[in-house]
Amino acid sequence: EEILKQKLFYEALVENSPIAIVTLDQYHKVISINPAFQKTFGYHSNEIMGKNLDNLVGDPENMQEAADITEGVIAGKTMHEYGKRRRKDGSFVDVEILGEPIVIDGKRIGVLGLYRDITHEKKATEDLQNSEMRFRRMFEDSPVALRLEDCSKLKHWTSKIQVRSNGGLHAYLEEYPDQFSTLCESRKIISVNLAALSFFKAENKNSLQNNLSTILSEGPRALHIDIVQAFMDGETSLE
Repeated sequence: EEILKQKLFYEALVENSPIAIVTLDQYHKVISINPAFQKTFGYHSNEIMGKNLDNLVGDPENMQEAADITEGVIAGKTMHEYGKRRRKDGSFVDVEILGEPIVIDGKRIGVLGLYRDITHEKKATEDLQNSEMRFRRMFEDSPVALRLEDCSKLKHWTSKIQVRSNGGLHAYLEEYPDQFSTLCESRKIISVNLAALSFFKAENKNSLQNNLSTILSEGPRALHIDIVQAFMDGETSLE
């Protein structure tokens, strides 16, 4: 009775899983599929039972990839890969693939195959990459001098200053003017475009990074401190 309960429990898990699941014998012939497999690939149980899985769903232009996964699982390895698999109607689906040997009492009796449809995830990733590429080109080709900075170290430094100095950042730097270079150097340049390098006559990003404290003349230093203070206070844009 207990064995029957466990059997029904695990059958329910497989049947209701959103992941396409197929079990194979030691010769890589299909023993069973779940509803998610049928939905993903379009095959009914009677169409696929006893047949070689790779011949049915493998990508004809990349059958070696499917064969390598099969050989790995047959050798007792857990295989985790990404690729394309063919549906019954000839269309293709992008999937995450997990192949796991089924071993009982130390003997491999078959293979468990799981296929997760990642079509939407892959498209979202491609859209994000294309978007990033477009904005990167806009950044790099802009005639306006642009640089992207990581100010986390600067924020940590100014937070300590505000605790130590009642007069704030201005008062501290008036008392310790040599610390202005620390304020500048605490900003890490992540990206800089060609227009910015040309504007500051810097050879590259590192050259600009190493001279952040010297590109400001004495006059606008107070204004620069105001800008830093404003950003540390939560301002999102300044002109």
